[in-house]
Amino acid sequence: MADGVNVLQIGLALAVVALTLVGLPEESRWPLLVSDIGMPLALFPVVVLMAFTLRRLPAVERRSWGLITAGITASFFGEVAWSVIELGLGREPVSPGPHDFFELAAYPLITLGILGLPHLTGSRYSAARVSLDALVGSVAFAVLIWDQSVSEFLAEADLSAERVVGLAYPLLDVFVMAAIIIALLRRSPYRRDPRLAALLVALGFALAADVAFPVMEHTTGYSAGDWPDAVWVLGYAMYGVTAWHLRRPVARREVAMVRPSLWKLLVPYTWVVGVFGLFFWRVLALDLDSLALLSWTALGITAAVIVRQAISIRETRELVEAERDQLLASLSHELRTPLTAVAGFSDIMDDDWESIGDEEKRELVSIIRSQANHLSHAVVDMVALARNNLDEIEIRKSQHDGKQLIADAIRAVFDVNSGPLPVKARVEPFLAFSADRNRLLQILVHLLSNAQRYGNGRILIVARRDGDDRLLEVHDDGPGVTLKYEHLIWERFERGEHRLNASIPGSGLGLSIVKALAEAHDGTAGYRRSEELGGACFWVELPF
Repeated sequence: MADGVNVLQIGLALAVVALTLVGLPEESRWPLLVSDIGMPLALFPVVVLMAFTLRRLPAVERRSWGLITAGITASFFGEVAWSVIELGLGREPVSPGPHDFFELAAYPLITLGILGLPHLTGSRYSAARVSLDALVGSVAFAVLIWDQSVSEFLAEADLSAERVVGLAYPLLDVFVMAAIIIALLRRSPYRRDPRLAALLVALGFALAADVAFPVMEHTTGYSAGDWPDAVWVLGYAMYGVTAWHLRRPVARREVAMVRPSLWKLLVPYTWVVGVFGLFFWRVLALDLDSLALLSWTALGITAAVIVRQAISIRETRELVEAERDQLLASLSHELRTPLTAVAGFSDIMDDDWESIGDEEKRELVSIIRSQANHLSHAVVDMVALARNNLDEIEIRKSQHDGKQLIADAIRAVFDVNSGPLPVKARVEPFLAFSADRNRLLQILVHLLSNAQRYGNGRILIVARRDGDDRLLEVHDDGPGVTLKYEHLIWERFERGEHRLNASIPGSGLGLSIVKALAEAHDGTAGYRRSEELGGACFWVELPF
């Protein structure tokens, strides 16, 4: 229904514009089209579409977008009031007037709506950093507006009601700018939010026109149809883009956003560059009239930036400490299996040394040595993984029997004396691998542990030739990996759907290590849905 209403209103608006312009002199058509007719007609379908769309939004977003819609509606009524006064009553609108009431009401409504949009909460240091960025950017923006337009109002002794209303617009622009900066720098729950992007672009056009309008009034003079009117219409058109995107759901992030992108961090400091640029321009031009304001502003901004950097350092330290704690927890988990094996087989040898045959003793010592080597490599690799220097892994290749490697990996993960094993192996005859034995064993142990943890009890290992390469596959009968996590699971500390489930053990490092070790062998690692057991299939392909 909203689409039908939108199309109908746009058609009626175009018809009204055409009929109105037919009877006008040619030299009056463009100013009237842009100023008195174009603005309200640009906003009317936007207001209708957004009003119908609000019902589809989740409850957590409905209030915020409702405030924004109310603000845009207030702008629409302000433009209508202006057009009625100028066209219907045939006189020049003056301030304060009904159009000012609606236009000024739009600013706080939109600002509150932006500040209330859903966002991810961070630490107190993160909130303080965002607040300081917003403060610095909005103060710099306010000083530039003051220097270019507001000071002209105060230079005249007669501070009339019209002049007071004129001052309210740039003052409210500063609050809107602060809201824009906060919206850009907050941690967003969405991967991309075209609704917010279009809204911020629309507000950017509106702020540009708001700043240009008083400057033109005090310099070259303003008349209907001048370029600020065209900028306002562009902003209203972007409101339409916002309304269009509001109809569609926005994809949420799979992994929480830690920091905004660099260009967003630089947005508030573009105004700071403007302040310093204006300061040095005045110094070079020997224009000392407003240097005091610019000097104090520059000093204040510098102090705020120093405090901001101190807060940012503390925030980074918190993140590093959190990652360190996570690494320690991961180390304890990853080392538990080989330590348990070493301790268990050592106890067997200590308790039954006399009754164990020489062949069994050699086998037990071999298992203990293998687990100790695995333990050593696991520690080295996880430390390297935490430091992001896995490219330094040393690989010593030699040829190894595939069946023996898989048997050793199974023995490292499962208790072979506890009854039937949940794992089966299908290995091509006379299959050999050209690899670092301990590293390849480490890959298999990680994949088997992963299948044991997330499967439902059945595991299949497939080892075969793939042309000149060797392919290892570990299948399980679990739920598999959801499509949106298929690429993320290879990242450090990433556990996909189970990242918030403490009841399922896991560090999120195993697959990262598997991928790094495969690439160190000049091979590859990947995932697909298992055609054998219906769950996950993780595979590693190594050159021979």
